[in-house]
Amino acid sequence: MDRATLEHRAWTVGLSALVGVVVGGSVAADPASFLLVAAVAFLIGLPIVSRVLDRSIGPDSDQPGRLTLFWGTIVLAMPLFWVMDAVAPGGSVTLALRGVGIAIVFLFATWLAYYGGYDRIREDVS
Repeated sequence: MDRATLEHRAWTVGLSALVGVVVGGSVAADPASFLLVAAVAFLIGLPIVSRVLDRSIGPDSDQPGRLTLFWGTIVLAMPLFWVMDAVAPGGSVTLALRGVGIAIVFLFATWLAYYGGYDRIREDVS
């Protein structure tokens, strides 16, 4: 098994577990049913997440590390959204800020991971 396949499988399991926890927390009424619902959602979400991750975003998506760079950038940007919630007054302004923020983070993560952004930054620094 090569590194790109191992990376793909690790992100598939991690994101499927996240789906299971979110669905379990949203649907379940008590801890016992949470575990059951989360496990079922994990098993149902596993092939769906794998299929979604198989779809290539950029031309270099088969190189190891690109998927981790993409999702790592998105995960590390989450505190930005918490700051938006604390600063913005609420209502439609917060919703608009979230939408714009998600679009900017997604485009930045795509550029960084798949369209040479990381390589350009690394060359400029060294």
